[in-house]
Amino acid sequence: MKQQGKQRSERGHLEMPRGDTPILTNLPALMTMNDIGTYLQLSENVIRRLVEEEGLPIIRFGKSVRFNPLTVRAWALSQQTPE
Repeated sequence: MKQQGKQRSERGHLEMPRGDTPILTNLPALMTMNDIGTYLQLSENVIRRLVEEEGLPIIRFGKSVRFNPLTVRAWALSQQTPE
């Protein structure tokens, strides 16, 4: 039986399940820049720009940056524009 949820690649990067939206209950408490880029399907450069210019919420540990995936999801939903 195939395990659903997050998997780590050979390089240790988070890989989200193919197809459906990632399962929120399987998300880690904190995610790296690479992980959150995979989650949002955006490049690290775009994630950096969103942090610097658009207020994407981060958590700092010295020079390290982490993201709370639930906070990021709430932020992303708040950015929706009416169709």
